[in-house]
Amino acid sequence: MESGMETEHGGKTEETRGREESGSTEGVLGQISEFLVPLRGFLTRAALLFGGGFILAWIFREDLTALLRWPLISAFPEQRADTILLRVMDLFMVHVKICVYVSLFALGPVLLLDGWSLLRRVAREKGGKIGWFAPLVSVFLFFLGLGFAFVVVLPYAFRFLVAYSLGGAGVFVGEQAAGMDWLQVSMKEHVSLTMGMVLAFGLGFQAPLVMSVLARTGLVRAADFARWRGVALVVLAVASAVLTPPDPWTMVLLLLPMYVLYEFGIVWARLVGKRKMKTREESAGKSE
Repeated sequence: MESGMETEHGGKTEETRGREESGSTEGVLGQISEFLVPLRGFLTRAALLFGGGFILAWIFREDLTALLRWPLISAFPEQRADTILLRVMDLFMVHVKICVYVSLFALGPVLLLDGWSLLRRVAREKGGKIGWFAPLVSVFLFFLGLGFAFVVVLPYAFRFLVAYSLGGAGVFVGEQAAGMDWLQVSMKEHVSLTMGMVLAFGLGFQAPLVMSVLARTGLVRAADFARWRGVALVVLAVASAVLTPPDPWTMVLLLLPMYVLYEFGIVWARLVGKRKMKTREESAGKSE
């Protein structure tokens, strides 16, 4: 009798355990599905936006190509440098590459804001709160970097590189160009160099925002950033040498704004740290 009751009790326990395991599994699957549904919508919008941006860029491909030639041509208005096509497929591949880059440049901020909106929704459901300051500043800094590279850095860099190609090392001491009087540049290589430079500046201008986020999370303090100034200068110099054409002037044009942004990031991190400390003190005062 007792063994039967134990069996019955044991059977109920096993059944209860089975229900609990099934409920926990369903809960996990429910949480995954709640995440996958908005993620699927996010990826679908990303694909549609990229496709639409590519088609729109393809319609204006000739204008975009002329725009990308502008930093090189404007550096030498006397038409001593120009772009050429080396292979029969070059023009098509150049247009495809330009459209892909333009689509990504336009798509990135849109996806950032869209993904941030999704993150805000999840945080709101968890009882948290996230503002729009970080993504908006990120988009602003990204396009500021793009504009600075395209309008300021690239014309100066091409002016130096073309002058060096035409006049040799005499450009360092102000000698006039001798020897060649015309330079032809592969359009395919020109697009790769221009887009790489523009993208490097756009991403590099994110440094202050990244530093402020690290300070806000407490992973790195503003004092640590200030103590690492020397290391940061060396790292930025190496990165500038790798990302820019092999001339010292273009390297300096990338290094200087990057270091200024690093110093600005230190100031920003200090402000974030002070605000975080003030919030903690206020919370401690309320709890007491």
